[in-house]
Amino acid sequence: MLLVSVEQSMTNVEVNGWRAGFKSISFIKLIRTVGTRHLDLAQAKNLVDELILGHPFTLAFETESDAVTFVRVADELGVLASWPAPRRSRC
Repeated sequence: MLLVSVEQSMTNVEVNGWRAGFKSISFIKLIRTVGTRHLDLAQAKNLVDELILGHPFTLAFETESDAVTFVRVADELGVLASWPAPRRSRC
């Protein structure tokens, strides 16, 4: 799983996959505009390419509001995302 700026004090969203009709270009734009403005086009595209290959990733958002907006819009674009990101145990 790819991790992008995951921090304890931030709100994390896990992006797990995509559905038929997935709008990848719109999702790249979303990644760059909602709460993760530090990602450039190449970084956002790489995340989407990895997602298409079946590799989930986690994004960190400064505000809970940004995370909620991201998950809602991502769902409209055919992306499977969850907030809050489930905590994984380290074994």
